[in-house]
Amino acid sequence: MNITENERIICMAEELSMIGLRVKDAIRIACAAYAKSDYFLTTDIGILKKTINCVKVINPVDFIRETEGE
Repeated sequence: MNITENERIICMAEELSMIGLRVKDAIRIACAAYAKSDYFLTTDIGILKKTINCVKVINPVDFIRETEGE
């Protein structure tokens, strides 16, 4: 799925950057949320430590553990 930058994504990214995310990370997470993704996978400890409610942020190993039983 291709996501085109729009006002909703920009607003969401601005809100995410207010919690301390870097702009590029905030935009990526906002795009994932806009696309209604269930997960955003990352190994970035700085992102993983943040409280992000618009999409579940998880590292790849924990993602495999969580979804393996489905």
